[in-house]
Amino acid sequence: MTRIEDLSPEELKAEFFRSAIVKLPEEVASVMLRDPTVLAILGLPQGEFVQLWGERFERTAMFDALRSLVRGETINLSSFDGATTTDEARLDEDGSAVLRSGTEGLRFQHVRLFSDIGAERASVIDEIAATGELSADREMAWRAAAEHAPFDDELFIALQGEADATPEAVYREMAQGISNGTAIFDDLVPIESQHYASLLGVWPLPDTLGAYKAAWVDMAQGLDQARLCRLLRLSGPFAAMQSGLVATASDSLDPPERLEIMQFLASRADPFSVGAAFEVASRNIDNAAMRELANDLIGRICNHQHPMYETAGPALEAALAITISLTARNRTFDGWPLYAKRLALILHASHLLRMLRAAGVDPANLAEEIGKRFGSQARLAGLCDTREAPVFQFHYFGAGLVQAMLIDRVTEAISRLQAASRPEEWIGERDKAVSGAVEAGRGLFLVAAGALDEFEDGWTGLTELEPKFADENLERLRNENGSSVLLNELVKIAVAFEVSPDKRSDVGAAILAALTRFAEPADHLMAAEFGLQIAARWRDGDMADQIIGLLLAAVQKEELPDSGASARYTMLAAATAADRAEWLDRVGQMARNFALSHQPGNGLQNLRRAINLLCDFDSGLAPKLASAKSCAMLAYDRFDG
Repeated sequence: MTRIEDLSPEELKAEFFRSAIVKLPEEVASVMLRDPTVLAILGLPQGEFVQLWGERFERTAMFDALRSLVRGETINLSSFDGATTTDEARLDEDGSAVLRSGTEGLRFQHVRLFSDIGAERASVIDEIAATGELSADREMAWRAAAEHAPFDDELFIALQGEADATPEAVYREMAQGISNGTAIFDDLVPIESQHYASLLGVWPLPDTLGAYKAAWVDMAQGLDQARLCRLLRLSGPFAAMQSGLVATASDSLDPPERLEIMQFLASRADPFSVGAAFEVASRNIDNAAMRELANDLIGRICNHQHPMYETAGPALEAALAITISLTARNRTFDGWPLYAKRLALILHASHLLRMLRAAGVDPANLAEEIGKRFGSQARLAGLCDTREAPVFQFHYFGAGLVQAMLIDRVTEAISRLQAASRPEEWIGERDKAVSGAVEAGRGLFLVAAGALDEFEDGWTGLTELEPKFADENLERLRNENGSSVLLNELVKIAVAFEVSPDKRSDVGAAILAALTRFAEPADHLMAAEFGLQIAARWRDGDMADQIIGLLLAAVQKEELPDSGASARYTMLAAATAADRAEWLDRVGQMARNFALSHQPGNGLQNLRRAINLLCDFDSGLAPKLASAKSCAMLAYDRFDG
């Protein structure tokens, strides 16, 4: 071992820098390691490098080798230290370059852009453009560049980067990682907002869902056939919305392309793409092939036992949970209208589901693993939006609600047909599905709000309970003692039905009284959560405060059965405030109350974690939660010590 006194001044300086850099934050160290002076002190090579076969290669040398290969010249590419060289270099029939070292090969696409022959460069642009993944104006720009001269290194990198940033390219890489087992959870959800903007197809985003739909249809109708087909392949999950946008846009396609798009969407694993395929088919029932496929699709949609629901239901929930959680932690959708955020989440989760199913990932295992790691985070992130849209919550987004939304799309599609043209068998299938849902206890979902219903131009709220049923509901809330009956009445109002404004005061009082009659703590907590959901929708802060008072009394006595519940109660109680500033204050106050009331144990620890997550989700919450965070930390340290 070399003694420090034996080092030269240069070696001593290098050793000092090495020991210091490893202790610095990564973002600081990475900047220093790009400084030529620091690299010279450390004796590290300067310039641009790439990793090939786990070794450092000069970037310029790599591109020069690819350029020589295209020109038919012999290449000699070696790593910076000379330890690794290429054993084989060739051009494949598709124009890709293949470099091999030992048994490992690397493939480089689009290298004919380095060619001296203009027609070869143009053919690469033709191949990229044929996918529809380049916009018309970008295609024109790249064609002009290819006509002008062979690409230099920077231009090649720019085009490759643009091609690699398309949703299709992102999903191809993701699918490969899932298939070969190298993907980790963080690889499954892009956190760049540009990815989701590309999926939505309209930028800047209009303020309302109605304006977005109109802008999207206008954009779609201005595309050529190739780009329109590409757009529709990505947009199958749009069937989560009303109005049949994919079907409307497909009218601009020639019949063969329209049939191909419908078949493509029908083959997808996600239920909403199947719904979009039916919407397309329903507009073309004079075509025998379309009619035949539509008959099959309505059979799938209306059969709750179909594998589309049995397997995709839990997997879609899991895909949504990880998408919501990771995008919330990275504030991917900051500044976006909430309708656009929800639509983007559903689009990506549906595409992720497709890739997971194609790779043969077991949906039950997937749901279990993602649920344990991301379920509570996703639930909490979703509750941050309750102030703005208090009706729908993503944890309702199971197979029952998905089927109900698709049945609604079937009803819409049938209603657009002339009365004489409406197939009786379709109406029969739909009615049978509705009856089956009611008999199986899923009937509430048929009248519940879908993920985007609150943002539709025609939204007037949940279906109001008829006076007779409203009176029965109030009577049971006042007098029943059975937990199952009380929970059933609460679910009706929390999820599916509205109470007329003149009855809300009586119903709210009955709910508060009912909360004191639950014998089991778990039932009491579930009922309280339903009550807070109702209070948030009604913007009834007094009702929410009284429910929170009952819950604070409960946590002072003992650990809650659900150790993560207090953070959810905090967000639901705060959501009674429509104004953001008031909402921020209420979140801070409610969280502080729970932090001061919690008994030692998992509940307090989970509240601390939830507070940290909420600060990640929304920058405005951090200063408001500072007091609650300090109280929780001090309380935990006191109990721990």
